[in-house]
Amino acid sequence: MREYRLGDIIDDYCVKCKQIMNHAIVSMLGPDPAKVRCRTCHSDHDYRREQAPPVLRGWARTREEPVDVLFALLAGDILPPTVFNLGGTPGWAPTVQLTALLRAHPAPGWLRVASRADVVAGPWFDEDVTVVDAAGRVVCQARQLALAPLPGAGPHPAAGASA
Repeated sequence: MREYRLGDIIDDYCVKCKQIMNHAIVSMLGPDPAKVRCRTCHSDHDYRREQAPPVLRGWARTREEPVDVLFALLAGDILPPTVFNLGGTPGWAPTVQLTALLRAHPAPGWLRVASRADVVAGPWFDEDVTVVDAAGRVVCQARQLALAPLPGAGPHPAAGASA
């Protein structure tokens, strides 16, 4: 394991640049970096251990049928779970609760889908999805609470206790 010192240059995810960049260590908590300063934009933030926020984006449309309200609702849960980009093992991520709100009838064409997990706590995560139609209108918003196979999280609480 590497020993860190103040001023060392390390890679980390910059919350302002929105990508992994070179950072200088500006404060330590014991042997580990606590705060870092981006060498590109010079913003200070907590050390994230090179981990980008769990965000996924994609595009969706039907093959031959026009995009309708049912497909717009489906698009609210069309992407893989956002926590998969945290380096965990892809696997079953059961939905515990899902709410989807239809905001408008979608315009013909592609739907832009953006998904973000703001809270990841152990095997639990929440996910917010926004679906925007070809005209730039939000046509669906979805939010779900789910379980995900994250490294070191142990068995799912849904799996029950073994005797």
